[in-house]
Amino acid sequence: MEFVVPLPSRKLSAADLGLELDDLELKLEASPEKRPVEYNPFSAKQTRITLPEMLCPRRKLFSFGVKFDGTFEDVQDRLADGNAVDLERFEKANPRFREQTDKLWKNLCWKKFSMTEKADDESWRDAWQKGCTEEAVRLQGLVKRISQKAKTNEESIKKAKTLGFNCIKDSSSPTSASDKKMPITKGLKKIAPKRQAGPPIDPEVLRSNRREMRAIVNGSGSSSGVVRRGPGPLMKKVMKMVGKKRR
Repeated sequence: MEFVVPLPSRKLSAADLGLELDDLELKLEASPEKRPVEYNPFSAKQTRITLPEMLCPRRKLFSFGVKFDGTFEDVQDRLADGNAVDLERFEKANPRFREQTDKLWKNLCWKKFSMTEKADDESWRDAWQKGCTEEAVRLQGLVKRISQKAKTNEESIKKAKTLGFNCIKDSSSPTSASDKKMPITKGLKKIAPKRQAGPPIDPEVLRSNRREMRAIVNGSGSSSGVVRRGPGPLMKKVMKMVGKKRR
């Protein structure tokens, strides 16, 4: 048995198609695959779009060394953001804007050198070059003074070290060539004075002297009957030393 699908008796209208499309959009929104992905700051798979990138579109790169066909007002803001090298490249590629770039050179002179005045017969571009030359000379002189001061300090330190080494060397070196080879003991013997030995003393004389000294200490007089005083402290020391020597 065959089933025959009946064809629509009339064409579908735009309203019918609109209803069907609305139903399809609702189904797509309900499906999780087609939902818009929300930003998750803790997800490593998503890249965060910063606010400046969303609000400010990226500016095209401007080449200062290429000939520019527009007016100076169109490129004035770009030139104000550049430096002296960029401005020189722009003037070399576009010499017709040389007179109009004088204000930009004035701004550069004020920023770097705080220059507010110039000579009547020169431009601000010439004033910029003059300021750069003067600063280079000043820096060169400063480097020269610093190097000279460092060299002077190094020479003074070297001289002080040399003087200190010579003082130590002179204090430790011998006075003559003969003392240089002489041992320390021999040198001391040479410097020390020699003690001169006296004549030998007779033991009998010492005995008699001792007897006389004992008699004086005991208070007894001599054979002549003259009373003598006892020995002084120096004589006592001599007597004591003589007694130790005899022992």
